[in-house]
Amino acid sequence: MTDDQEVLQLFIEEARDYLGGIENDLLLLETQGGNLDDELVNKVFRSVHSIKGSAGCLGFSKIQAISHALETILSFIRDRTLIPLPQIISVLLGGFDLLARLAETPLDDSENITEQLGHLDDLIREVSPPRMEEILDATPVYGIPRLGELLIQESLVTEADIEEMLAQQKQLKEDFEKAPQDPGQSKQPGKNGNGHGSIRVDTGKLDHLLNIVGEAVISQAHVMQMSSQLEGLLAEEVRESMARLEQDLRLLQSQIMNIRMVPIGPMLERFHRVVRDLALSTGKKIDLVISGEETEIDKTILEKLGDPLKHMIRNAIDHAIEPPELRISLGKPENSSIMLSAYHEGGSIVIEISDDGRGLNREAILAKARKLGLVHGEPLSDEQVYALIFHPGFSTAEQVTDISGRGVGMDVVKRNLEALRGRIEIQTEKGQGSTFRLRLPLTMAIVDGLLIRIQDSHYVLPLAQVEECVDLTQEEFQSHHGRNVFTLRGKLIPYLRLGDFFHAERKNPTLEQIAIVGVAGERIGLVVDEVIGDLQTVIKPLGNAYLDAELFSGATIMGSAEVALIVDVPNLVRLAQEEEERSLVA
Repeated sequence: MTDDQEVLQLFIEEARDYLGGIENDLLLLETQGGNLDDELVNKVFRSVHSIKGSAGCLGFSKIQAISHALETILSFIRDRTLIPLPQIISVLLGGFDLLARLAETPLDDSENITEQLGHLDDLIREVSPPRMEEILDATPVYGIPRLGELLIQESLVTEADIEEMLAQQKQLKEDFEKAPQDPGQSKQPGKNGNGHGSIRVDTGKLDHLLNIVGEAVISQAHVMQMSSQLEGLLAEEVRESMARLEQDLRLLQSQIMNIRMVPIGPMLERFHRVVRDLALSTGKKIDLVISGEETEIDKTILEKLGDPLKHMIRNAIDHAIEPPELRISLGKPENSSIMLSAYHEGGSIVIEISDDGRGLNREAILAKARKLGLVHGEPLSDEQVYALIFHPGFSTAEQVTDISGRGVGMDVVKRNLEALRGRIEIQTEKGQGSTFRLRLPLTMAIVDGLLIRIQDSHYVLPLAQVEECVDLTQEEFQSHHGRNVFTLRGKLIPYLRLGDFFHAERKNPTLEQIAIVGVAGERIGLVVDEVIGDLQTVIKPLGNAYLDAELFSGATIMGSAEVALIVDVPNLVRLAQEEEERSLVA
């Protein structure tokens, strides 16, 4: 076992590369059945063979044992001895799941491989006849002579024949091990056909670099602000130079952001396995259709999207997709479809999860919400009703299954999206299906925000959650007898005063402004003293003094060197609603 951390990290990264696409390759082999793509089988075989070789060199015996068993089964498939039926692929997938876990922590010896290795060995024994080397070299048991000796005694072969066969087999094995396993890898490492190289860069280093550029942007803005107070020819030259510096810094910032962007395709492709396994367990026939794989997104956001999408797909399969016999009786195709698509729209990335199932049942959702005391007699729009499914513990399922029914999954979706400064929109038609549209920022490192002022302090509202801004006059305030609502295009919209939440002294100005935000299907107004305008800036994490500050998600520094806190809009609205409920009870 090696203690060299650099070698260990290199093994882990190479194993990730080899294992990255194997799951989808196996699922594709499953669809091919007996009409196999030889190159696809060889690709999977080469990957596991490479992992096995590296693990053997480093002394990772468990990884080597699992790899060897997987390699053996794949060789049966390659030789057409074994057809990749669903049950065969399930065994291989389980083996590769274990291999991936072992490869992430190769020094951890606590993982028990006995059960999974047993499944693989059982499959091998079912398919594999005894190898000639094992037959000829078998140790006598209870005085029974070896088969080779029996063959010689019966004059079927000679000792020379046996020695020749063993020599040939040994030579074939040596030739195979010496042969290059992937001709496509004979090129110079790190080079492609155009002569361009690539290197691995830790995302933490990119985060640090982006932070440095953000500091430079702040310093440049501060110098530019000071130069506005200067006069004369030199002052004009300074301002021109600072303007050019600003362009260069913004370009550098943009380039760093581009480096952080990765295609969303590999992450979406992982859900072929999820859909396949759930379809088998529920007896449903489901096709997963993916589009927009080339769409790029910040790696930080990508890493946090897996759980929300997984919950939504599981929920669709369990609740929305009908069994095949019911679909046929309804005049639908026997095979249902789930569509995953990604695209850029208006400075955001949009991910859609669509199905052709039952659609959301408005009446059932309302009935369950009333039973839970979430709503009473007030009329609700469709958007507000459908947003109820994200409430913790909410589920319309009649029984709890291994897949869903406890009302946890969609709550996880909501919380994870809010943490990513995203929002979700729902379109549904009863009996025809639903579309859940996730709208996310392109990056978590930079915020597109709306700069506002409350008294002498400045704050930032994430622009993705702001729908519009309007004025609130004293006449409008008095027309509703002091209640915290105002009329916008014939509809009443509740509002709250940010100054009250931030404990700022009220001066009762004759004109205030309202930023209308959308949260969980509801529109709520945030009253501020002034809406200053849009800005794009690097997000700074809050210090230890703000660890318990639920109202803020970060901070930014303006050109004046003043700190502006970034408001956590969903948490703000939630705390306001909880405070209102407590006041009603009191």
